[in-house]
Amino acid sequence: MPHAATFSREDAPADLAQSQLFQSKGWRCELVARPVGAFFQPVAICRSGAAEAVHLPEDAAPYATAAEALRHARRQAMRYASHH
Repeated sequence: MPHAATFSREDAPADLAQSQLFQSKGWRCELVARPVGAFFQPVAICRSGAAEAVHLPEDAAPYATAAEALRHARRQAMRYASHH
């Protein structure tokens, strides 16, 4: 079953608006809403075990809110984890 945890602004690097951790099927993914001007770009970085991290491609235009960007990054990570 997938698990998600939200990290506070203090836990994230200064240039990140929000981040979450998503875990499913042996994959651990960091989901980020990266500020781009007045918008937020969804970013998903996934790792399986000790393997090298996979930075999933940016497949969407920036969103108006960080919450929307995080939802997109989560859906992208879920698709990736279920197909790999």
